[in-house]
Amino acid sequence: MTMHIDIAEVSPALVDDLANNGGEITLTRDGKPVAKLVRVESRPDEPSSEQPRSDGKVLYKGRWMIPAAADRERSIEHLRGRVKILGDIVSPIDDVEYDALK
Repeated sequence: MTMHIDIAEVSPALVDDLANNGGEITLTRDGKPVAKLVRVESRPDEPSSEQPRSDGKVLYKGRWMIPAAADRERSIEHLRGRVKILGDIVSPIDDVEYDALK
């Protein structure tokens, strides 16, 4: 199926129809063809974000990582930018006496 459509009339529903049913859409401006839309046939060996690679890693925000790391990133995403560290959290505390040392 070939359709000639003005660029201003392209809608997401039309693009979804093309993706599902195939064919091609020729985009026109003032009645003159300027571009052609066709469905992309994805290759089965192309990894996607829903499909893990052969080594088990998944794609999350453009990075390949193990599924546990991707789940961890998703779980703390809402906290980014909300934590403020006050003081030194790296140096040991020398003036505290612990019961385990007695």
